[in-house]
Amino acid sequence: MASAQRRICIVNEIWQEFAVSRKYTIDQIKALTLILRKHVGFESAEYLDMRALLKAVKRLYPSLTILQVRNDELSDADGMYDPATHTLRIPDRVFGALDKGVPRARFSLAHEIAHPLLGHRNIRFRHAEKRAYEYGSQTVSREETQANRFAAFLLAPDQLCVGCETIEDFMERFGLSRSAAEIRKDDYNRYLRHQHRQERELPPNAVDLLKYLRSKGHKVTSLKDEARQVRSTGERQPPPSSRQSSNII
Repeated sequence: MASAQRRICIVNEIWQEFAVSRKYTIDQIKALTLILRKHVGFESAEYLDMRALLKAVKRLYPSLTILQVRNDELSDADGMYDPATHTLRIPDRVFGALDKGVPRARFSLAHEIAHPLLGHRNIRFRHAEKRAYEYGSQTVSREETQANRFAAFLLAPDQLCVGCETIEDFMERFGLSRSAAEIRKDDYNRYLRHQHRQERELPPNAVDLLKYLRSKGHKVTSLKDEARQVRSTGERQPPPSSRQSSNII
C-alpha cells in the first residue's frame, strides 16, 4: 500500500511539473505516456489491454471517476470528460466495440484518458468528426490535438515501434485503425530521421523541379549532391554551364 501511494505521489509531481502551461511539446507528451505506462505496469506491452489500463489509471488517480453510461446519455459522442467533477463518461457502445476489437474504440479510450491526465480544464467530448466549435477555439483545437497525440503515443510508443515498416505492421502490433496507423507511421519515420539526422526523401516531381532550377543558374541546396558539396566545401561550386541570368524561365 505504501509503495502504491509513493508511486502516486511521484507521478503526480512529474505531471504537475509538465502541466504548468499545458502547452505541451510533442516530446513532453511522449514522456508523459512513457511515465504512465511505467507506473501502471504496461511499459513493454504492445497491444494494450484497455480495460486493465482504465483500472490501473483509476488506482493511480483515485480522484478520477470513470463511468460506463447508457448510449442515450452520450448519443453523439464516444466519451465526455468533466473537469469540475473529475469524471470521465464512456458510453456502452464504446466498450462493446472494444470487446469486438474495433480499433477506434481503443483510440477513443486512450484519447479520453488524456484529458484529465493533461490537466484540461473544460468539458470535452469525443466526436467522430470535428465540430465547428473545435475549429473556432484555439484552446479546444490545441487540447484535442494534444489528446490525439497522447493516445497515439500511449498505444504505440517509439521504443515498441522497432521493426514496424508498413502501415499494416502498426495496425497489427498496436491495434490501430488504418488512418491512425498511417499517421503514427509517418511520425515514427520522422522520429527515426531525427535520431539519425537524415533528411526526408524528396518526391520525384520536386527533384525534377529543383534540377531544372539548378540548370537555370539558381542556387539549390535541397538536392543530395548539392547539400553534400556545401557541407564539404562551405560553398556551392558553380555548374559547368555558364550563367547569364538568375531569372526563372
